[in-house]
Amino acid sequence: MSFTIPEPIAAAFAIAPAFRHMEIKSARQLGLPRPQITLIQGIFNSLSAMPFVGAMVGTQMLVKRQIDDKLFPEKSFLSQVISSGVVGLISSPFILIYQGFSVKETPMKSLMKMKRPEIVAAIVAQETAFVFGLAIGKAFAKEMNTLVGEHKVVDLIAVAVSGALSSLAGHPANTAFTRWQKGKSVSLDLRLFAGGMSRARGGAIFSVIYSELTA
Repeated sequence: MSFTIPEPIAAAFAIAPAFRHMEIKSARQLGLPRPQITLIQGIFNSLSAMPFVGAMVGTQMLVKRQIDDKLFPEKSFLSQVISSGVVGLISSPFILIYQGFSVKETPMKSLMKMKRPEIVAAIVAQETAFVFGLAIGKAFAKEMNTLVGEHKVVDLIAVAVSGALSSLAGHPANTAFTRWQKGKSVSLDLRLFAGGMSRARGGAIFSVIYSELTA
C-alpha cells in the first residue's frame, strides 16, 4: 500500500540531507572559507532548518497548485513560470524574516527591506526558479521516460537534473540577496556564481527526496 506524505512534511525531511550543501553555498557567496563543523553541529543545523523549510516550501507548492488549478488549467510552460513567480512574490516577506534571523534582525527590521526593490526582485527571482524546478520535476521525468523507457533511475536522474538546473538558474539572484542581507556589496560578474555547484547539489538532493516522498 502506498501513501503520499503532505508537502510540508516532505519538504522538511528533504532539506535535512541538503542543508550542509546550502551552508557551504552561503559561505562561498560571502567569500568565506568552507565552514568547519562537527557532525553533531551539522545535524543540529539541519534539524533547526526543517520546520521553516517544511512550512515554507509546503505552502509554496500548495499555493502554486491552487493558482494553477484556478488560473492556468492548461499548465503550459509560460503559465508554470508565471504561477511560480506569483508564489515567489507572495513568499518574499517570509523569506526576508527567516533570513533576518541569521543576522539577528527583528522581523520588523527585516520587513523594512521590502522597500528595496532590488532585494524583492532577487527573492522573487530565486524563488521563481526554485518553485518552477520543483513543480516540473515529475513532468520532466515523464518526458524522459517517454524518450528512453520507463525506469526508476530515469525518474531520479530527471528530477535531480531539474532541481540542480533550477537551483543554478536562481543562484545569481540568491547570491545577491545573501550578500545584501549581510550588508555586503554586489558585483555583476562571475562572483555571482560563487557556491553555485554546492547549491546545485543541494537542489538535486532536495528535489529527489521531495519528489519521492510526494509521489
